Amino acid sequence: MARFLTAAATAACLLAHANANPVAAREEKVTMKNLLGFDESLINPSALSDDTVIPEITYIQPEDAHFADGATEAAPLTITEEQAKTLSERFINGADDRYQYTDGNYPFRNVGKLFWDNGVFCSGALIGPRHVLTAKHCIVDGVTGYFAPGFDNGEPYGRGRVTNIVSSGYEWGSACGFKGDWAVMILDNRLGDQLGYFGVKLPEASKQDQSIFDHVGYPGDRDGGNRPYRTPGNTVQSFRPWDCDATGPFYTDTDCMGGQSGGPHWENTGDGAYIWGTLSVTFDGGNGVAWSGWGSGNEMLDTVLRLRSEFP
Repeated sequence: MARFLTAAATAACLLAHANANPVAAREEKVTMKNLLGFDESLINPSALSDDTVIPEITYIQPEDAHFADGATEAAPLTITEEQAKTLSERFINGADDRYQYTDGNYPFRNVGKLFWDNGVFCSGALIGPRHVLTAKHCIVDGVTGYFAPGFDNGEPYGRGRVTNIVSSGYEWGSACGFKGDWAVMILDNRLGDQLGYFGVKLPEASKQDQSIFDHVGYPGDRDGGNRPYRTPGNTVQSFRPWDCDATGPFYTDTDCMGGQSGGPHWENTGDGAYIWGTLSVTFDGGNGVAWSGWGSGNEMLDTVLRLRSEFP
């Protein structure tokens, strides 16, 4: 069973390096520089009734949206075609820019599917030799979890079993809860030694409003969550304030559905790919306007650095 710890907020300007070169994975040095998994059988049908009233702006914690009250196991799903259409469009900003994308190269192969024995699944990314970054709300207690990088109707690079989990002490549902909606998982398999892994860094306000960011995840409304989908050219929106502190959460125009939760928002640099945050929340503003919020920040970065040392 996974062990839960609480992360300390001690890092301010550390940057956890990416490693695209598997040969150097064990010698990596730290330098001083600046929705719950979607499974149609887990949807709460009552949340999709024809008389559902959607407020002008809503945020939905995926575990609340996809589980009946108190449920811990899969339940039958019965929804109409119209309800399914509404579900698939709920968090799409304008046109749906997601498309199926399979790439065996770094860093795309380092995004993978996180799945649990009870059928719940999310997205995540390798951020160390056996370290995975995902969303805190993707944690399922009491069942065994696995991570398979580059999952695409199968496990081309194998899988690792989750042995330990470290998450923040924040509760989901507020700005600081969204910023703190991250978890770092330790695997029993050093997948990153052969595949490389992402770096992690603090968000930079100077890079807002630039369509330079990438996201890959496993949306439950496409191929049953069994294939990776990409949305490139994502923009951090400067007109939405980072309303917990100066390191997040930040908000983007990324098209999202359940199952993409925990997937990375990353920036490609000259020396690798660096994750700014992990998908926490999606918002619906009505009239085809939607946006996403991301777990991020100094506590998350500090935890990545610490666990690479404590669980090499």
